[in-house]
Amino acid sequence: MVDILKCYTEIMLDANDKKDLKEMIFDGVFEALDQVVLPRFQGIEDRLSGVESRMGGLEDRMGGLENRMGAMEEKMSGLTQAVEILDSDMGGVKMRLSAIEKKLDDRTDTFLVVKDHEKRIRKLEKISI
Repeated sequence: MVDILKCYTEIMLDANDKKDLKEMIFDGVFEALDQVVLPRFQGIEDRLSGVESRMGGLEDRMGGLENRMGAMEEKMSGLTQAVEILDSDMGGVKMRLSAIEKKLDDRTDTFLVVKDHEKRIRKLEKISI
């Protein structure tokens, strides 16, 4: 088909016609590029520029978040250490409380025994009088 068109254009068109036709085709292509393709590319470029600026803002915010997360990790580490110290201290408090409870139980038992003896003595005193 291309050969037929080539032959047809060679037969019917002289050199000036070919030159004019070529210029019209190139002008049409450039005009189409100018009116349709380039504005679309410009629109895409503008949108990409907006995306790039937003990405720059996001990168800045992410850097700020990373800094804040680092500070929070440090605080969490400090809190973890504080909780471990408190847990250790609570173990000591529990041991001391257990010892105090044992002493209190011993004293309570002794008090009950003494109180029971006092009751018996009073009964015996009442009986003997």
